[in-house]
Amino acid sequence: MKYVLLITCCGILSVGLLAQVNADIHLVPIEGQGELDCYAVEIRQKEDPGVMLAGQNYRFFYSSATLSFDEESLKLNLPEDQYYLNLVQHKSNVDGSHIGVLPFDHDLGFVNISVVLNGTNTRGIRLNKEQWTSIAQMCFQKLGQEGAQDIVIARPELTKSYGRAYVEVTYVNEEGSVSSMSLREKIDIHKLH
Repeated sequence: MKYVLLITCCGILSVGLLAQVNADIHLVPIEGQGELDCYAVEIRQKEDPGVMLAGQNYRFFYSSATLSFDEESLKLNLPEDQYYLNLVQHKSNVDGSHIGVLPFDHDLGFVNISVVLNGTNTRGIRLNKEQWTSIAQMCFQKLGQEGAQDIVIARPELTKSYGRAYVEVTYVNEEGSVSSMSLREKIDIHKLH
């Protein structure tokens, strides 16, 4: 009886592990935007060819001493008949000194955006395996100050001391269930001015 129970538990655990969808996120510079530094937010999933992109939340930290987020530049790169973009929160000039580990936490800025899947009949766009999908784009004005022009993707291991909002991406599988993706690789922007 113990062996049957152990095999059953291991079988359920392995099915749960196989159902996990891993994804990467990065920011890609967009050329030709004049005085603004613009970036596309992109994700890719690596394993399952059958997942559809559902709702998402993104938080980015930046140095508000060297950059200013241009709220008007925020643009959805997904089909507007399936998704809509919402600027949830934008703060700048926040003094987070001695709270966390970001080198610019004395003059912290952060942006929270959400991408919502429209309606209950929409399953979202299919995420092709190993292909980057552009979610949104955003721009920053360079302030002319010397120093780092970093943009950091929020994640527990690096930014938890500043708040509990991180990047969360959900997907709809072939059966119609919604689950969270596990975000593995996060590629930030690091520039010196």
